[in-house]
Amino acid sequence: MSSNIPSLDDLAPKTQEFYTKALKTLQGAGIPFLVGGAYGFEHYTGIARHTKDLDIFVRAGDRDRVFEAFAATGWRTEILELLQNHGLIMTNPGLN
Repeated sequence: MSSNIPSLDDLAPKTQEFYTKALKTLQGAGIPFLVGGAYGFEHYTGIARHTKDLDIFVRAGDRDRVFEAFAATGWRTEILELLQNHGLIMTNPGLN
């Protein structure tokens, strides 16, 4: 019987590397964060579904620190104008 349950092996190595680097960057900068979305859901329910993003929540007061930490990795960050009031920050290695 084959399993349809996704595992980390289903993620491309570059995606795994990016997600890990993002979390370690925030940890290294001492910025508290919460992982939400599909990965937070999996942690609490055991139900896995891989999406094409990593949802990280930070305090509004830490926004500039997040920009600085990600900039130090060489990533460019941006706030989507449409969602600016909700504090959505987008970053990925392709935005350099």
